[in-house]
Amino acid sequence: MKLDIDFKKIPKYLTVNVQKGESGALIAEVSDLGVTTEANDLNELFINVNDLIYTYFDIPKKYQDQIQFIPNITARMELVKTASEEYKKDKSEDVKLNTYYTQDLCKRIMSA
Repeated sequence: MKLDIDFKKIPKYLTVNVQKGESGALIAEVSDLGVTTEANDLNELFINVNDLIYTYFDIPKKYQDQIQFIPNITARMELVKTASEEYKKDKSEDVKLNTYYTQDLCKRIMSA
């Protein structure tokens, strides 16, 4: 079965710089890709970063529920601190986003 996506082009890790903007919005820059998104809260930030990555790598809708880009626990704790603090000029945090594949999808990738 031929897949309609090249999973080798999707990195296992991406660095995302998250900072609080002057307006209070969270600004996430995926520096590895040269793209940026913003959000009003952490839930929206995770959705927007995932959507940005799905769009950048042209990931079909049918695979999006099987691929999740989520920060590790340490990064999430740093994001909570960043989201709750006041705007500070020149303040940013590096956050590693992990690529997650379901076991079934991994088997299909390996046999493609």
